[in-house]
Amino acid sequence: MIASAAQFADPPSWPVRAAKVRAEGTEFLIPSRTGAWFTQDFAAQHPDEAGRLLTMLRDTPPDGYAATCDAIAVFDVRDRLHEITTPTLVIAGAEDPATPLPMVRAIADGIEERRSSPSPRRRTWSVQRHPTPSPA
Repeated sequence: MIASAAQFADPPSWPVRAAKVRAEGTEFLIPSRTGAWFTQDFAAQHPDEAGRLLTMLRDTPPDGYAATCDAIAVFDVRDRLHEITTPTLVIAGAEDPATPLPMVRAIADGIEERRSSPSPRRRTWSVQRHPTPSPA
């Protein structure tokens, strides 16, 4: 399990973001993604990949992005983690502000058969193609 949470931070903020995206599109989010999706160093060292990620966000249909925000706002499976019975590897980007280590650790702690692994110097894994393989 990579870059996830049993409940994402600040649920009341997600409907606000959804409404703004529906009204304005995703462009206003672009400046905040450097530092959230990837580090400044990553952007400097891999400008094409950073640009690809920002273009992906820019091209995301506003209604689809907003619907995802609405789903994140009500997503809470903390009381169901014990239902995961498959051995699970839980991986966190050590510098990921969206799913910080304590949030990911809560997933690992709720799953009986799990291993967890923070990956140093990573923001998030889910949207990036890395020039080096994952350590997992």
